[in-house]
Amino acid sequence: EALSVFQGMLLDGISPDEATLVSIVSACAQLGSLEHGNWVHSYIKKKSVNLTMPLGNALIDLFSKCGDIQNAELVFSQMTRRCIITWTAMVSGLAFNGQCREALSLFERMHNEGIEPDDVIFITILSACSHGGLVKEGKEIFGRMVNHYRIKPRLEHYNCMVDLLGRAGKLEE
Repeated sequence: EALSVFQGMLLDGISPDEATLVSIVSACAQLGSLEHGNWVHSYIKKKSVNLTMPLGNALIDLFSKCGDIQNAELVFSQMTRRCIITWTAMVSGLAFNGQCREALSLFERMHNEGIEPDDVIFITILSACSHGGLVKEGKEIFGRMVNHYRIKPRLEHYNCMVDLLGRAGKLEE
């Protein structure tokens, strides 16, 4: 329905604002419709719409959820400004698409660029370590989260660690 309203809006000659574009990109992501998402992305490029953080984040989420990690990375690289949400969306997208080592590498790049991680990105990267079988790395990241960043682990962090260790057969740990 959102796509239909959006198309009607365009047919009526009404130019969408940023909020409308973010909403329609998010609708495409929820539908898992790469075809519609590509069409909206083409519209954004054709109209030279500024790639703001909310719009870029929505596009990264869309492409990641639809399995088009190359376009997600392209959008990420084209963004002139990134926030923790941007980094989390890209790390999550890589992990979700089975590129756990790449997710870990991007997380480290974020750290090296001086971006302060939050508790959410730690859930994301710990989950990536779990799914990628990266036990040593996951334990190091959990330790860094607690000892360096002083983030108190939540249930979700512990769930990731239990999953990480359980998948590795380290049931005692």
